[in-house]
Amino acid sequence: MLSKPYWIHFTLISSAFLSGCGLFGSKKENDRIFQPQTSIGCLNGLGKKVGRYFKGTIEASEWESIFDCVDNQLVFFRKYVRGSAPGGYNQADIASLMRNFIITEKPISDEFISGVFEIKASFFGGNPSVIAPRELDQLVSFVQALKKESLVVLPYIQARVKDPTVENLSRQADALAVFGQRISTHLESRVGTYAVPKTVMTPVARELMRLLDLDPKLVNRYQDFIFSLKAIVAGGSPDALEGYAWPILIREGLSFSGLLLAYRDFPDTSSRGPNVEGEFNLALAERAIRYTEKILQTHGGFIPVDLLNPAIDSLPMGGLSREKRQAIKASLPKVLKRTLHGRVMGQLDIDSLRSILDLFRKGIHGQTLVEEIYSGISQSVSQEQFIAEADRFLERTKDSGEKSRIQDLIGIANEFVGLYPETSDVMIFSREMRATRTKNHMIRMQWYKLVGDYVLSTYAEEKSARLGTVEDLQNLTEDFMEVLSAWKLAHPLLTANEMAVKRFREANLFTPVSNGDQYMDATETSYYFAYLFSSANLASKTFKSLTKTWKVCPIVGQDEIGQPAMEASCFREHYFANFETFWEGFPDLVNSYRRMSPSKRKTLQKSMELAARRKGVSEDLIGLYDVNSFAALPHYVENIMERFDVNGSEILSKTEILRYAYPVFKQTLITVSGRKQDWLLQAALTYVIKYKKLPRTKKEQIHFLRWATWRPFWKVSADRGSLYQVLAILSDPKSLPQESPSPVLVSQ
Repeated sequence: MLSKPYWIHFTLISSAFLSGCGLFGSKKENDRIFQPQTSIGCLNGLGKKVGRYFKGTIEASEWESIFDCVDNQLVFFRKYVRGSAPGGYNQADIASLMRNFIITEKPISDEFISGVFEIKASFFGGNPSVIAPRELDQLVSFVQALKKESLVVLPYIQARVKDPTVENLSRQADALAVFGQRISTHLESRVGTYAVPKTVMTPVARELMRLLDLDPKLVNRYQDFIFSLKAIVAGGSPDALEGYAWPILIREGLSFSGLLLAYRDFPDTSSRGPNVEGEFNLALAERAIRYTEKILQTHGGFIPVDLLNPAIDSLPMGGLSREKRQAIKASLPKVLKRTLHGRVMGQLDIDSLRSILDLFRKGIHGQTLVEEIYSGISQSVSQEQFIAEADRFLERTKDSGEKSRIQDLIGIANEFVGLYPETSDVMIFSREMRATRTKNHMIRMQWYKLVGDYVLSTYAEEKSARLGTVEDLQNLTEDFMEVLSAWKLAHPLLTANEMAVKRFREANLFTPVSNGDQYMDATETSYYFAYLFSSANLASKTFKSLTKTWKVCPIVGQDEIGQPAMEASCFREHYFANFETFWEGFPDLVNSYRRMSPSKRKTLQKSMELAARRKGVSEDLIGLYDVNSFAALPHYVENIMERFDVNGSEILSKTEILRYAYPVFKQTLITVSGRKQDWLLQAALTYVIKYKKLPRTKKEQIHFLRWATWRPFWKVSADRGSLYQVLAILSDPKSLPQESPSPVLVSQ
C-alpha cells in the first residue's frame, strides 16, 4: 500500500490516463475490427507501476511503454473506428475499449464510465454525453505531454532514492513543481466549462482507487477535505470541480506534494552537520509560502476564514474533536489579525504567513548557529567556555546578520541561568546546572526568547520596551481562550481575566529574575515559557507513567474539565512513593524529602495538593490538568529556595524573607491591598508565611494587626512545605482581590 503523499501523486497522474482512455465504440462493425487483436490491457498493473515510479525502481523504457501503449490504442481507434453517437463516441463505445484493451484485469462499472464522460467535459470541454474526435486528439496530446514531463522527473526520483541528500530531496521537489507547472500550462487553453458534481466524482474516485490498488475507503475519509481545499486553492464551489480548476489544482497539487514528499523522506541519519534538518524544513516552508502567495492572488490577496472553516471541519484527523474544530474556527479570526499581524480581521493574507515564517526563520538560523558553536566543544560547558567559543565565531564572521545572532546568543548565555541538561526536555534545578550551558539549553532558550519577544512585540502596550501588563496577557488569553478550553489547558470556571492574573503573577514572582513589578519584561516572559514547557513535559511523563507505562493507576473516569482521570488516592500513593523519579530535576527537593519524618512528609504532600488543585485536598478524580499543576509547583518552589536561601540552610529565615523575598512580593501586596507602607506589607507577607492563610474574619484581622505591631518578636521561617501553602495563596487569582483594597491590610 502506498503512503498518502504517494497516492495523491498517483491519482493526479493516473486519472489523466483513465479520464479518456475508454473512448471506443461498441457497434458490431467496430467489434469486428478489434476481434483479431488479443487483449492488451495497457493499464493493467498500473498501481504497482506507479508505485515503482515513485520508488525510483522502474526503468524509463518500461514507464514510457505504458504511455506508448495508450497512445497507440487511441491513435488506432481515432483512425479506424467510427463512433456510435452523432458527432462522436458514446458510453457503450468507451466501455468496450476500456474493458477489452485498456484495463482487462479488473471489472469496470457503467457508473465509472459515465463519470469519466463528465470528467472529460470538464477536462477538455464538449458534451458530457459524447467524445468528439477533436477531443480524442486532445487526449492523445495530453498523454504525450504526461509521458514527456514524467520522464523528466524520473531521474530526480531515482537520485533521491539512491542518495536521499538534502540536495536530491530539494531537486525532486522542484522537479515535481515544474512538472505541475508544465502540465498546467498544457491544459490551460484546452479545459472546458463543465463542473463535475462531487456526487459524480466520489464513486469515480472510489473505483479509480480500486483500479490503482489503493484503499477506496480513503475517498470517504478525504473527499470533503479535498473539495474544501479545492475551493481554497482554485475557488469555485466546494461541491463541484469546474473545468478551469484542473490546471490550478495540478500545478499547486504537485508543488505542495513535492514538499510533503521531501519532508517525509528526510533521512534519519546522524552527523549531517549543524541543524541540517531544521534548515531544510525552513527551505521547504519558504517554498510553501511562495506557493501559497499564488493561491492568495487567486482570491485577490485574501482568503476569508469562511472559506477555511469547511477545511477545518473536514480535516481528517481523529484527534480533532468537534469541540476542538469549533475552537479553532472561533479563535482563527483573532489569531490571524492580532497574533499574526494580518491586515483585515477574519482574513488570511500574506502578512500573516510571512509573520510566522520570519519567526521560524530566526529560530532555525539561531539553532544552526548554536550547533555550529558547539561543534568544536563539549555538549555541556560552563558559561565562560560558551561565551569564549562564541567570541571566536564572532571574530571570524564578516556577515553582519550572523554577528548580530552571535551577539544575541552571548546575551542569552549571560541573561539566563543554566536550566536544561544535555538531553532532557525537563529542567534541573541545581547550582551545578545553573552554572552550565548545554547545547540543549541554549537551543531551547533562544527559541523561548524569540517567542517571548514576539508575544510582547505583538501584545504589550509598550511594544518597544517589551513590557507586558496583566491587561496585555488578558488580551492574549482571550484570543486563544477557545483553543485553551478545548485542549483542556484552561479551567472552564476561570475567566480570561482570572487566568491572566494567575499567569502574570507566576511569571512576575517565581522565575529566576522575577522582580514583582507591574510588568512582565522580556526575560521574565522567556523564563515563563521555559517553565511552562518544562512542567508540561514533566506532567505528561508523570501521567503516562502512572496510567500507561506502569499501569498502577487505571483511568476510571473524567475529571471536572472532562479529561481522563485516575483516583486521587492512587495518584497520591504512587506519586509520592516514586518521588525520586518524578522529582529527578529537583535534587534539593529529593534530598530534603528523604530526610523528612513521616509527619513532615504528610505535611508537604498536603501542602502540594492544596497548592495544585482548585479544590485543595479532594477525593475528586485527578487528570492531566491537576498533574500539570503538581509538576509546575516544584519549578516555582525550587526557584524560590535557590534565589532566597542565601545561606543554603533549605529554610528561609526571617532575614532572608524580608531582605530578599519581600522586594519581589512587594508590588503584588500593594496591588491587592492598596497600601504602600513597608511595615504593613512586610507584616502581611510574614503573616501569610507564618499562618498559611489570609486573615479574613474580624478575629483574624485583629490578630493580624497585633502581629504587625510585634515585629521585633516575629518568629517566622519557611521550609518547602510552608512555601507550597504560601504559593497556593499568592498564585490564586480569586484569593487576592484586584478591584478594592483587602480588608486585611487596614491602617491603625
